Order: sequence, then C-alpha cells, then structure tokens
Amino acid sequence: MRRMSWLATAMAATLFVAGLSAQGKPDFSGKWTLVPGDAPAAPAAAPGGGAPGGGAPGGGGGRGGGGGRGGGGFCGQECTIAQDATSLTVTRTTQAGETKAVYKLDGSESKNQQQGRGGATEVVSKAKWDGNKLSISTDQPGRDGAPVTRVTVVTMNAGNMEVENQAAGGGGAPGGPGGGAPKQVYKKN
Repeated sequence: MRRMSWLATAMAATLFVAGLSAQGKPDFSGKWTLVPGDAPAAPAAAPGGGAPGGGAPGGGGGRGGGGGRGGGGFCGQECTIAQDATSLTVTRTTQAGETKAVYKLDGSESKNQQQGRGGATEVVSKAKWDGNKLSISTDQPGRDGAPVTRVTVVTMNAGNMEVENQAAGGGGAPGGPGGGAPKQVYKKN
C-alpha cells in the first residue's frame, strides 16, 4: 500500500514539473501586429539589417537600410509565426515580397537569407530557450565589414508578444548607441 502511495506521489510530482516546464515555453504561433506607438523611429533603430528573410532578427533598419520606420526587426509591422516542438517559422511581407525565416529551437545553427543593398546574403542564427524567453542570436556582416551579432529576445506578457533587440560588434554594444530598437509589443490578431 505504501509503495502504491509513493508511486502515485512520484507520478504527480513528475506531471507537476512537466506542466511547469511546458508553461515556461510559450507558443508564439499566430498572426501578430505591432501595437501602435511601439514602432521605433528610424534614428532609434539598429543599424543595418531588417527582418528574418529580409534582415536578421533584431535589425531595425534605421541608419543602414532595411526595416526602420516602424517595423524592421524580428516581426516588422506584422508577421505570422508557426511553432512546433523543434522550430519557429516567421513569415512576413516586405517590399521584396514574402520572406520566411526558420529557427531551430535546440540551439543549433539555422541559416536564413537576408536582403541587403547588395542582394541576398546568408545569416546564421542560433535560437534557444532561457526559461520562458526565446533568445535568437544572429551573426551577420556589419556596414564596415566587421561582424555584428544581433540578439532578439522574444517573450509573452499578458497575451502580447514582446520583442527586444540588441546588437554588439560593428554596430555598438548591447543597449548602447546603435544597440537596437527598444522593446516592441505585438498583439495577436
């Protein structure tokens, strides 16, 4: 009888921990639109880049081209996200047409195309979970040829998706000048 009781308690604890773990990783699936007023002005955006498939995550446009005014970066003005246990796919429409970026969620390399002044280039990203936050680190060439690492942190807060961008190397230190657009808030359609 004691053994059955111990086994039931162990199973309940395992299910409880599994439930907490599942709660720690939000599902970003759906169509998202930037909340008005959360679009960074062109000078405040990160240099270079744009969005996945149209730029690296975290790139806001601004000084170097791409994105900028209200919507460069991870999701732009609007995007559709598909997520499963192993990957996150971000699809958005840009001036160049529909762009798509796929990120593996296990921390391994994901390769996507970024549109720039000289045409498309390949950028390499690594996405990994940090509790309930998804952190996407992308390496790409900067304006002066020096490598730039952009970090995009995506979280859920009260049913909204929040995207925070940082850049280091070539474009500035995280949080410093050229360090990325401020946090952007998206609502689900």
